[in-house]
Amino acid sequence: MVHSNDPLLSLRMKCAVGLSMNPHNHENARDEVSAMLDQERFYQCGDYLGRRNVRKNEKSGTSVRSVSEENEVLDGVCREKMCEWSYRVCEHFNTNREIVAIAMKFLDRFIDHCSCDRNAFKLAAMTTLYMATKLFNPKQIPIGSLADLSRGEFENSNIAEMELVILKTLDWRLNPPTVLSFINRFHSLLCIEEVSTAKDTHRRATFFAELSVYDYSLVTENASLLAIASLLNAFEGLEDPCFADVLHTNLNELVQCQLSLVVDVLAVEKVQSRLWYLYSCSAQVKADGIIPLRVCQERQQRHEAKIHPSGKDEALMDSPISVNLHERYC
Repeated sequence: MVHSNDPLLSLRMKCAVGLSMNPHNHENARDEVSAMLDQERFYQCGDYLGRRNVRKNEKSGTSVRSVSEENEVLDGVCREKMCEWSYRVCEHFNTNREIVAIAMKFLDRFIDHCSCDRNAFKLAAMTTLYMATKLFNPKQIPIGSLADLSRGEFENSNIAEMELVILKTLDWRLNPPTVLSFINRFHSLLCIEEVSTAKDTHRRATFFAELSVYDYSLVTENASLLAIASLLNAFEGLEDPCFADVLHTNLNELVQCQLSLVVDVLAVEKVQSRLWYLYSCSAQVKADGIIPLRVCQERQQRHEAKIHPSGKDEALMDSPISVNLHERYC
């Protein structure tokens, strides 16, 4: 198999931010994790694309759909492209990238309950990004700015109307525990003494958390499990394998013994492999000098993956683009 030299995902890690290792930062972390674990069951999402495909096959039988009907079908690639579009919009407006995780959580749960075509999906994706910035970011992205990015396809009123529909559909549950929120607390409880290692592992785990938002195959997984997989991958990326093993053991003890969290080891391993695959498709892989063996193995198994991140136009990476500017964006 021939692999392209161009990254399929433009996302890169941000520069490491200073982590305060003050013990007061984690004195309540155990209680917070317990509360978040109780909370995340209200924010679970089903395999909505899988369900739709089953119903579609049952209804269609042997009938053949037209090209226009095929183009309207919502799929994982469409979701992927809107996710990356959201990341680029957040970069452009200097918005916290965790906003995208929250927005996509809103979006997935909404689509899990409501059927829509690609046009409605685009509007819903823009609206959930608007909602997430309004609720969780100090500086809100103006509704007019998002409408302008649609190049006339949507107006302010369309986004406002969709917001009400989404709020009612989600039953006003708008505070999902994110993968990063679990990573922050797990990482704090690990109490890694070496500051540079603490910063590096947190930064890498955060990047894996951001990559997890891309992939439709991970939407049914709990944020806590994704956080554990992200941290384990971050540890594997360390140059000292012995220290990586120590951190791996410490995390297992923290999760299973101290937090009494029942973990499906096989599910964690599966998610780790998927995250390494996504990492191998990202622009970050070119910036890193050492690629874990798992990444190479995942590259060899790309043809077996059910959902593939799609290519992108390098010329579009410097600024947010209109959601209808290019056909490949849904």
